[in-house]
Amino acid sequence: MASDYKIIDGVKYDRALLELADECVAGVGDGRISKDDAAKLLESAKDGNQYTDTEHATIGYIKANYKWTPAALTAFDEALTAWLDSVDCTIVGAQVLSKSLIALADECVAGVGDGRISKDDASKILAAVKADGKISAIEKKTLAHIQAAYKWTDAALTWFAAEIAKV
Repeated sequence: MASDYKIIDGVKYDRALLELADECVAGVGDGRISKDDAAKLLESAKDGNQYTDTEHATIGYIKANYKWTPAALTAFDEALTAWLDSVDCTIVGAQVLSKSLIALADECVAGVGDGRISKDDASKILAAVKADGKISAIEKKTLAHIQAAYKWTDAALTWFAAEIAKV
């Protein structure tokens, strides 16, 4: 049985998306991904209603290594952005993170104060994550990003790390 992933130059990609891209350019037409093909690729990436780092890397690979019609690329990017908004995702660097948690962290450091996340801010972030009773993989990754990328007071960071360890 084949793996769900394909490793290219040491990077893990989604095998099904790559195979679909190959089908799109091998069939009828001029060897470019069309708007219809782009829609098929997006639907395949949306399986499970999550957008993973692997899917993101694979889409990036397909965009860089396959020929697209200009209209297909524009339509794909617009549809992907709209879908990511609907599932609370944003891309930061090469990571897929929670858009709402990043926005909350940005609010915490933008307001009154010294630009650091305080214990009160950390409490708001934790409450937002716990609101639905579970923490998703994307939320966990986003929390790690927020801990590493934002400035925190020492007390807030210590408290937050202890609270996250309990979850």
